[in-house]
Amino acid sequence: MIKYNSLEVKSPLKEYEHNVLGIYNWRNLGHLTDYFELIYNISRHGDNQSILEFGVHKGNSLVASAVFSRSLDFSPEIIGYDTWEGFPKSSIEPIDEQQGWARFKDLKIQNDDFFKARDQLLEYTAIGKNTEINKLNARNVSASEDFSHTSEKLVNRKLSALSVENMVELCKGDFSDKNFILNHLPQKPIALVLIDADLYKSYTAIFEALWPIVPSGCIFFLDEYFSLTFPGARLATDDFLSALRPDAYQLRKVSDIGDFERYILIKK
Repeated sequence: MIKYNSLEVKSPLKEYEHNVLGIYNWRNLGHLTDYFELIYNISRHGDNQSILEFGVHKGNSLVASAVFSRSLDFSPEIIGYDTWEGFPKSSIEPIDEQQGWARFKDLKIQNDDFFKARDQLLEYTAIGKNTEINKLNARNVSASEDFSHTSEKLVNRKLSALSVENMVELCKGDFSDKNFILNHLPQKPIALVLIDADLYKSYTAIFEALWPIVPSGCIFFLDEYFSLTFPGARLATDDFLSALRPDAYQLRKVSDIGDFERYILIKK
């Protein structure tokens, strides 16, 4: 088994406090263990670095990353981007729904077992939401619906309660717009980017804005490269990479903790 140093980093919060506040507990093996291990690794290179997170929602991972960094005596520049109003109306495209799954099948991106698992998930999701499968779409298929049940104020309250508000900048806006991203860049070199953006247009905008300016070695943690609900994230990634030289990047699976494979993209 891989040894994760991040699991040994003490938290100032008790387990129930993580749960009550809705803040990821890096001491438990979970879907973001690899991400916090990346923070642990880059912390050894000093404070002149930045960490960007696209898709903050209620701050589960963003707030945790600030508290975790403080526990390491690490002071990167951390910026979280979100609308805090759910998916922008113009951001969901056909490729994020049935058109995207059709491309998956045409390109043989996944095997039959994947699609059986997806069908089972949709059935269970429809039951859990007390609706019909044909009424599920990109705006309601997630457990968080369209991610609108949150606010920038909520995230700020969590940051303040844990005394890490000075470590994090929140940028409110539509990051499916490349220009919005370019107008809200960090001052420190970008070392790590968490993309939890779900949609094709958002992934594309993030790559187009950041790839030309991030330094060699910058790591993108792709939260939905393996997803049973959002096909656009993987398709956007693959489409973007298809225009690059193969020696310009490394895309690799870092683990399959839990039920989902986890992937990172590294700029060479």
